[in-house]
Amino acid sequence: MNVKSWLRRAPPPAVIVLDGGKRLAIGEGPRRWQDAADTIESLGATRLEALSSDGTVLRATSLEGDESPGETAAKAPAPGTSDLAIFARLLSEAYVTGATATKASYELAFTENTKLVALLASRLGALEVAWQKSMAGTANLQAALAQASAGGDGEGGVGELLAMMMGGGGAKLAVNGKAKPT
Repeated sequence: MNVKSWLRRAPPPAVIVLDGGKRLAIGEGPRRWQDAADTIESLGATRLEALSSDGTVLRATSLEGDESPGETAAKAPAPGTSDLAIFARLLSEAYVTGATATKASYELAFTENTKLVALLASRLGALEVAWQKSMAGTANLQAALAQASAGGDGEGGVGELLAMMMGGGGAKLAVNGKAKPT
């Protein structure tokens, strides 16, 4: 927990009671909250009570169990650290936490997108093969039609071409124009 933020919450306290006995008066000036937070940390307080000027308890908190001692020492700002440096550290921690939280989602999205691209590429390949077969068939039919219109070899000509196009007739044109039984 950030003690300085806890101290600055409204309504502002006049006195902080530490561990049920020690009283810390909040001073005046622009660094009063930082000075109070530094004093609380240096005294090793585990329980804080914020009191108004008339002695009313405004709020209380326990500092035990929030973080391990190593984490508290690592995250506690050094005395004299500017608010901008503290903000920069908090922003960096928030970025790391957010990146860690969204990492799994992005990995899943990229994996699924990769699978989709692979599937589309294989389907495109199959369509290209079918298109090439169709184009080869069209070229063969055009060649056969040209041969038949040129007169062919007199063995059926256009009739043979129509039979081949319809898929029946049992005849197939060869490259040299001779009919071959199938």
